[in-house]
Amino acid sequence: MTATGDLSEDLKNVIEGYLAGHRSRSLATLSRASGVSYTTIRRLAQKEGNPTAEPVLKIVDAALTNEEKIAFINRHYPEIASTINKFQRENYSPSSPRQELLKLFYTRDPHNFILNIAQTERGTTEADVRRLSGERGLEALAELVEHEILVRETSENREFFRLVPMLSHDCDMAIAQIKLSADYFDRSLVGTKAARLFHGTASVNRRTLEQIHDIVSAAIRDIVAVKDDPRSAGDIPIFVDMMMNVYDKAPLNRTEEPSR
Repeated sequence: MTATGDLSEDLKNVIEGYLAGHRSRSLATLSRASGVSYTTIRRLAQKEGNPTAEPVLKIVDAALTNEEKIAFINRHYPEIASTINKFQRENYSPSSPRQELLKLFYTRDPHNFILNIAQTERGTTEADVRRLSGERGLEALAELVEHEILVRETSENREFFRLVPMLSHDCDMAIAQIKLSADYFDRSLVGTKAARLFHGTASVNRRTLEQIHDIVSAAIRDIVAVKDDPRSAGDIPIFVDMMMNVYDKAPLNRTEEPSR
């Protein structure tokens, strides 16, 4: 990561660029679009304090195009940028749907379910939605189309609905996805190649924590590369969720790890 001063200056420029983009924009509209409090955005716009990743990435999500977002993350968050491989750079559209509305639909069900099966080149059909989600699904599908979140396409006499892939590092959206994915998990598939479940805890030293982080990051990069490879395209919609964190972050604030 770059020095905090560089990050603060770049973030100030991002906020100023957003405000200059349209006369109706303000810190209040950026707050609503990003989900970051007005007070926090005002403080960051004035380069006060030490910006942390979560509000920064939310602001970047709301204020920048995907190309600008990638450049910002590459500069300031190389660990996150390492998961944005060439497939993502080629496939993610700079004209993604409105962030605020899309976030709302991602936290609702069955909208979340439909968005996930639609976020592929193959997309999803009305018949698929009816079979998997019933009449509630068809109502949600109509709402997503009405708000132009999903686009209707036709190929080889097949009509389907597709979500233009969106590059986002919004923590709230990712956590909402993971929570709902737990409800989608089909226990009957455990033991087959279609499902895997794991949860592990430990008390580790700083070096091991970083090693686990690197293992998870490498796995994410490999999965993204495989799933986005055109040769992997098929008709089986899947989900993969990965998460790591600490139960107690107080030890992270120590300058040195105590000897054991």
